[in-house]
Amino acid sequence: MRKLHLVSTLALVLPLATLAPAAHACGNDADHQMPPPMPDPIREVINGEVYTHTRAWDELRITEMRAAINTVKTLVTSRPGQSWMYWDNLALSLIRTGQAAEALAVLDDKDRYLASVQLDDSALRMARVWSHGNRGTAWLALGDEANALASFQDAVAADPEAHGGREWAHIQLMHYELNVERYPALASADFLGVRYRAIGEGRVTAARELAETLADLITNGSRPEDDRWIYFALGRALEAGERKGDASFAYRRAEVLGHPHAGAALDALGAAGSSREVADSFWERGQQEVQRRQAVEVASLTKVAARGKTRGRK
Repeated sequence: MRKLHLVSTLALVLPLATLAPAAHACGNDADHQMPPPMPDPIREVINGEVYTHTRAWDELRITEMRAAINTVKTLVTSRPGQSWMYWDNLALSLIRTGQAAEALAVLDDKDRYLASVQLDDSALRMARVWSHGNRGTAWLALGDEANALASFQDAVAADPEAHGGREWAHIQLMHYELNVERYPALASADFLGVRYRAIGEGRVTAARELAETLADLITNGSRPEDDRWIYFALGRALEAGERKGDASFAYRRAEVLGHPHAGAALDALGAAGSSREVADSFWERGQQEVQRRQAVEVASLTKVAARGKTRGRK
Protein backbone atom coordinates (compact mmCIF):
# COMPACT_ATOMS: atom_id res chain seq x y z
CA MET A 1 0.00 0.00 0.00
CA ARG A 2 1.42 3.35 -0.92
CA LYS A 3 0.00 6.28 0.98
CA LEU A 4 -3.12 6.13 3.04
CA HIS A 5 -1.78 9.12 4.87
CA LEU A 6 -2.55 11.20 7.89
CA VAL A 7 -5.92 12.79 8.46
CA SER A 8 -4.33 13.87 11.72
CA THR A 9 -0.75 14.66 12.55
CA LEU A 10 1.32 13.39 15.44
CA ALA A 11 0.34 16.33 17.58
CA LEU A 12 0.99 14.47 20.83
CA VAL A 13 4.64 13.61 20.48
CA LEU A 14 6.09 10.43 21.92
CA PRO A 15 9.80 9.64 21.41
CA LEU A 16 9.58 8.39 17.84
CA ALA A 17 12.60 8.79 15.62
CA THR A 18 12.19 12.04 13.75
CA LEU A 19 13.97 13.43 10.74
CA ALA A 20 14.72 16.97 9.68
CA PRO A 21 12.81 18.00 6.55
CA ALA A 22 14.70 17.74 3.32
CA ALA A 23 15.69 20.84 1.40
CA HIS A 24 12.86 21.73 -0.92
CA ALA A 25 13.48 21.82 -4.65
CA CYS A 26 12.14 24.63 -6.78
CA GLY A 27 9.02 23.48 -8.61
CA ASN A 28 10.12 24.88 -11.93
CA ASP A 29 12.11 27.71 -13.38
CA ALA A 30 9.09 29.22 -15.12
CA ASP A 31 7.48 30.38 -11.88
CA HIS A 32 10.46 30.97 -9.56
CA GLN A 33 14.21 31.22 -9.97
CA MET A 34 14.87 30.27 -6.34
CA PRO A 35 13.22 27.74 -4.00
CA PRO A 36 10.57 29.22 -1.70
CA PRO A 37 11.83 30.03 1.82
CA MET A 38 9.19 27.76 3.39
CA PRO A 39 8.06 24.31 2.24
CA ASP A 40 5.34 24.50 -0.40
CA PRO A 41 2.97 21.48 -0.09
CA ILE A 42 1.86 21.90 -3.70
CA ARG A 43 5.43 21.66 -4.97
CA GLU A 44 6.07 18.65 -2.75
CA VAL A 45 3.17 16.94 -4.51
CA ILE A 46 4.10 17.86 -8.08
CA ASN A 47 7.82 17.23 -7.55
CA GLY A 48 7.40 13.75 -6.05
CA GLU A 49 8.61 14.83 -2.62
CA VAL A 50 5.67 13.71 -0.46
CA TYR A 51 7.25 11.78 2.37
CA THR A 52 5.86 8.39 3.37
CA HIS A 53 7.09 6.89 6.63
CA THR A 54 8.52 3.39 6.53
CA ARG A 55 6.73 0.33 7.86
CA ALA A 56 9.25 0.18 10.72
CA TRP A 57 8.23 3.70 11.80
CA ASP A 58 4.55 2.79 11.75
CA GLU A 59 5.15 -0.40 13.70
CA LEU A 60 6.97 1.56 16.38
CA ARG A 61 4.18 4.12 16.49
CA ILE A 62 1.57 1.37 16.87
CA THR A 63 3.40 0.13 19.96
CA GLU A 64 3.78 3.62 21.44
CA MET A 65 0.20 4.70 20.70
CA ARG A 66 -1.20 1.56 22.33
CA ALA A 67 0.89 2.29 25.41
CA ALA A 68 -0.27 5.91 25.44
CA ILE A 69 -3.93 4.88 25.16
CA ASN A 70 -3.57 2.42 28.03
CA THR A 71 -2.06 5.21 30.13
CA VAL A 72 -4.81 7.68 29.22
CA LYS A 73 -7.51 5.17 30.18
CA THR A 74 -6.07 4.88 33.69
CA LEU A 75 -6.21 8.63 34.28
CA VAL A 76 -9.12 10.13 36.13
CA THR A 77 -9.51 13.61 34.71
CA SER A 78 -12.26 15.91 33.58
CA ARG A 79 -9.80 17.67 31.24
CA PRO A 80 -8.55 15.09 28.74
CA GLY A 81 -7.18 17.74 26.40
CA GLN A 82 -6.40 16.26 22.99
CA SER A 83 -5.51 12.79 24.19
CA TRP A 84 -8.12 11.41 21.77
CA MET A 85 -5.53 11.98 19.01
CA TYR A 86 -3.69 8.88 20.19
CA TRP A 87 -6.53 6.73 18.84
CA ASP A 88 -6.41 8.49 15.46
CA ASN A 89 -2.64 8.15 15.17
CA LEU A 90 -2.88 4.46 16.04
CA ALA A 91 -5.65 3.93 13.49
CA LEU A 92 -3.67 5.58 10.71
CA SER A 93 -0.55 3.51 11.33
CA LEU A 94 -2.71 0.38 11.38
CA ILE A 95 -4.20 1.35 8.01
CA ARG A 96 -0.79 1.93 6.49
CA THR A 97 0.42 -1.47 7.70
CA GLY A 98 -2.56 -3.28 6.18
CA GLN A 99 -4.68 -3.54 9.31
CA ALA A 100 -7.65 -1.38 8.33
CA ALA A 101 -10.24 -3.59 10.04
CA GLU A 102 -8.34 -3.22 13.32
CA ALA A 103 -8.22 0.54 12.72
CA LEU A 104 -12.02 0.63 12.61
CA ALA A 105 -12.13 -1.17 15.96
CA VAL A 106 -9.69 1.40 17.38
CA LEU A 107 -11.94 4.25 16.22
CA ASP A 108 -14.94 2.55 17.86
CA ASP A 109 -12.90 2.42 21.07
CA LYS A 110 -12.15 6.12 20.65
CA ASP A 111 -15.88 6.83 20.48
CA ARG A 112 -16.37 5.00 23.76
CA TYR A 113 -13.58 7.06 25.30
CA LEU A 114 -15.14 10.32 24.08
CA ALA A 115 -18.42 9.31 25.70
CA SER A 116 -16.64 8.91 29.05
CA VAL A 117 -14.98 12.35 29.21
CA GLN A 118 -16.05 15.97 29.03
CA LEU A 119 -15.04 18.07 26.05
CA ASP A 120 -16.34 21.45 24.99
CA ASP A 121 -18.43 21.52 21.80
CA SER A 122 -15.58 22.70 19.59
CA ALA A 123 -13.14 20.04 20.76
CA LEU A 124 -15.77 17.30 20.52
CA ARG A 125 -16.65 18.34 16.99
CA MET A 126 -12.99 18.21 15.98
CA ALA A 127 -12.56 14.78 17.55
CA ARG A 128 -15.58 13.45 15.68
CA VAL A 129 -14.50 14.97 12.37
CA TRP A 130 -11.15 13.20 12.67
CA SER A 131 -12.94 9.94 13.48
CA HIS A 132 -15.20 10.23 10.44
CA GLY A 133 -12.32 11.11 8.13
CA ASN A 134 -10.13 8.27 9.37
CA ARG A 135 -13.03 5.82 9.10
CA GLY A 136 -13.42 6.89 5.49
CA THR A 137 -9.74 6.19 4.89
CA ALA A 138 -10.04 2.77 6.56
CA TRP A 139 -13.11 1.83 4.53
CA LEU A 140 -11.32 2.85 1.33
CA ALA A 141 -8.41 0.61 2.27
CA LEU A 142 -10.89 -2.24 2.67
CA GLY A 143 -12.46 -1.47 -0.71
CA ASP A 144 -15.82 -0.46 0.77
CA GLU A 145 -16.56 2.75 -1.12
CA ALA A 146 -20.16 3.04 0.14
CA ASN A 147 -19.09 3.19 3.78
CA ALA A 148 -16.12 5.39 2.90
CA LEU A 149 -18.40 7.90 1.19
CA ALA A 150 -20.81 7.85 4.12
CA SER A 151 -17.95 8.52 6.54
CA PHE A 152 -16.65 11.47 4.52
CA GLN A 153 -20.19 12.84 4.34
CA ASP A 154 -20.46 12.54 8.13
CA ALA A 155 -17.23 14.54 8.45
CA VAL A 156 -18.57 17.32 6.22
CA ALA A 157 -21.90 17.31 8.06
CA ALA A 158 -20.01 17.87 11.32
CA ASP A 159 -17.79 20.57 9.80
CA PRO A 160 -18.20 21.68 6.14
CA GLU A 161 -14.63 23.05 6.17
CA ALA A 162 -13.14 19.90 7.67
CA HIS A 163 -9.41 19.73 6.97
CA GLY A 164 -9.51 22.71 4.67
CA GLY A 165 -12.20 21.17 2.46
CA ARG A 166 -10.36 17.88 1.93
CA GLU A 167 -13.30 15.70 2.94
CA TRP A 168 -15.60 17.72 0.67
CA ALA A 169 -13.18 17.23 -2.23
CA HIS A 170 -13.01 13.51 -1.54
CA ILE A 171 -16.79 13.27 -1.78
CA GLN A 172 -16.76 15.11 -5.13
CA LEU A 173 -14.04 12.78 -6.40
CA MET A 174 -15.95 9.65 -5.47
CA HIS A 175 -19.12 10.87 -7.18
CA TYR A 176 -17.10 11.87 -10.25
CA GLU A 177 -15.40 8.49 -10.55
CA LEU A 178 -18.79 6.78 -10.47
CA ASN A 179 -20.17 9.05 -13.20
CA VAL A 180 -17.10 9.00 -15.45
CA GLU A 181 -17.43 5.23 -15.70
CA ARG A 182 -20.91 5.72 -17.12
CA TYR A 183 -20.13 8.79 -19.20
CA PRO A 184 -16.48 8.72 -20.38
CA ALA A 185 -16.81 12.18 -21.98
CA LEU A 186 -16.73 13.63 -18.46
CA ALA A 187 -13.00 12.86 -18.37
CA SER A 188 -12.35 16.08 -20.29
CA ALA A 189 -13.40 18.06 -17.18
CA ASP A 190 -11.75 17.84 -13.80
CA PHE A 191 -13.83 16.41 -10.99
CA LEU A 192 -14.41 19.82 -9.40
CA GLY A 193 -15.86 21.11 -12.67
CA VAL A 194 -15.71 24.87 -13.18
CA ARG A 195 -16.30 25.84 -9.58
CA TYR A 196 -13.24 28.08 -9.40
CA ARG A 197 -14.01 29.71 -12.75
CA ALA A 198 -17.25 31.25 -11.53
CA ILE A 199 -16.00 33.10 -8.48
CA GLY A 200 -15.51 36.42 -10.23
CA GLU A 201 -13.09 38.85 -8.70
CA GLY A 202 -11.75 36.33 -6.21
CA ARG A 203 -11.10 33.71 -8.89
CA VAL A 204 -7.30 33.56 -8.61
CA THR A 205 -7.31 33.37 -4.81
CA ALA A 206 -10.07 30.77 -4.80
CA ALA A 207 -8.22 28.68 -7.40
CA ARG A 208 -5.06 28.73 -5.31
CA GLU A 209 -7.02 27.66 -2.24
CA LEU A 210 -8.48 24.77 -4.22
CA ALA A 211 -4.98 23.81 -5.34
CA GLU A 212 -3.92 23.58 -1.70
CA THR A 213 -6.94 21.38 -0.94
CA LEU A 214 -6.12 19.06 -3.83
CA ALA A 215 -2.47 18.80 -2.81
CA ASP A 216 -3.63 17.93 0.70
CA LEU A 217 -5.95 15.26 -0.72
CA ILE A 218 -3.04 13.63 -2.56
CA THR A 219 -0.84 13.79 0.53
CA ASN A 220 -3.46 12.67 3.04
CA GLY A 221 -5.73 9.94 1.83
CA SER A 222 -5.97 9.40 -1.92
CA ARG A 223 -5.52 5.99 -3.50
CA PRO A 224 -3.10 5.41 -6.37
CA GLU A 225 -5.98 4.82 -8.76
CA ASP A 226 -7.46 8.23 -7.85
CA ASP A 227 -4.36 10.27 -8.50
CA ARG A 228 -4.71 10.78 -12.24
CA TRP A 229 -7.99 12.64 -11.65
CA ILE A 230 -6.63 14.66 -8.75
CA TYR A 231 -3.44 15.71 -10.52
CA PHE A 232 -5.47 16.83 -13.54
CA ALA A 233 -7.76 18.89 -11.32
CA LEU A 234 -4.68 20.28 -9.56
CA GLY A 235 -3.29 21.36 -12.92
CA ARG A 236 -6.54 23.12 -13.75
CA ALA A 237 -6.58 24.90 -10.39
CA LEU A 238 -2.94 25.95 -10.69
CA GLU A 239 -3.51 27.22 -14.21
CA ALA A 240 -6.51 29.28 -13.09
CA GLY A 241 -4.47 30.49 -10.13
CA GLU A 242 -1.80 31.84 -12.48
CA ARG A 243 0.81 29.22 -11.60
CA LYS A 244 1.14 27.81 -15.11
CA GLY A 245 4.65 26.48 -14.64
CA ASP A 246 3.47 24.41 -11.70
CA ALA A 247 0.33 23.45 -13.64
CA SER A 248 2.52 21.82 -16.27
CA PHE A 249 4.10 19.62 -13.60
CA ALA A 250 0.65 18.52 -12.36
CA TYR A 251 -0.58 17.83 -15.90
CA ARG A 252 2.54 15.80 -16.63
CA ARG A 253 1.97 13.63 -13.57
CA ALA A 254 -1.68 13.11 -14.61
CA GLU A 255 -0.49 12.18 -18.10
CA VAL A 256 2.00 9.64 -16.74
CA LEU A 257 -0.77 8.13 -14.61
CA GLY A 258 -3.03 7.73 -17.62
CA HIS A 259 -5.41 10.69 -17.70
CA PRO A 260 -6.81 10.83 -21.26
CA HIS A 261 -6.70 14.64 -21.60
CA ALA A 262 -3.72 15.67 -19.49
CA GLY A 263 -1.26 15.60 -22.38
CA ALA A 264 -3.35 18.03 -24.42
CA ALA A 265 -3.70 20.34 -21.42
CA LEU A 266 0.07 20.30 -20.95
CA ASP A 267 0.69 21.07 -24.61
CA ALA A 268 -1.79 23.94 -24.51
CA LEU A 269 0.32 25.73 -21.92
CA GLY A 270 3.09 26.14 -24.47
CA ALA A 271 6.00 28.30 -23.38
CA ALA A 272 4.23 29.21 -20.11
CA GLY A 273 4.78 25.69 -18.88
CA SER A 274 7.74 23.36 -18.50
CA SER A 275 8.69 20.48 -20.76
CA ARG A 276 7.94 16.87 -20.00
CA GLU A 277 11.66 16.23 -19.59
CA VAL A 278 12.00 18.94 -16.95
CA ALA A 279 8.93 17.75 -15.05
CA ASP A 280 10.15 14.16 -15.13
CA SER A 281 13.60 15.13 -13.91
CA PHE A 282 12.16 16.97 -10.91
CA TRP A 283 9.90 14.02 -10.12
CA GLU A 284 12.80 11.56 -10.26
CA ARG A 285 14.91 13.82 -8.05
CA GLY A 286 12.07 14.12 -5.55
CA GLN A 287 11.58 10.35 -5.41
CA GLN A 288 15.29 9.83 -4.83
CA GLU A 289 15.18 12.27 -1.93
CA VAL A 290 12.23 10.43 -0.37
CA GLN A 291 14.09 7.13 -0.69
CA ARG A 292 17.18 8.66 0.89
CA ARG A 293 15.18 9.94 3.85
CA GLN A 294 13.47 6.59 4.26
CA ALA A 295 16.86 4.87 4.38
CA VAL A 296 17.98 7.31 7.08
CA GLU A 297 14.78 6.62 9.01
CA VAL A 298 15.30 2.87 8.89
CA ALA A 299 18.92 3.25 10.00
CA SER A 300 17.86 5.47 12.92
CA LEU A 301 15.20 3.02 14.06
CA THR A 302 17.64 0.13 13.77
CA LYS A 303 20.07 1.94 16.07
CA VAL A 304 17.30 2.63 18.58
CA ALA A 305 16.30 -1.04 18.57
CA ALA A 306 19.94 -2.13 19.00
CA ARG A 307 20.41 0.18 22.01
CA GLY A 308 17.25 -1.23 23.55
CA LYS A 309 18.51 -4.80 23.20
CA THR A 310 21.88 -3.84 24.70
CA ARG A 311 20.20 -2.30 27.74
CA GLY A 312 18.03 -5.36 28.11
CA ARG A 313 21.03 -7.66 28.42
CA LYS A 314 22.61 -5.68 31.24
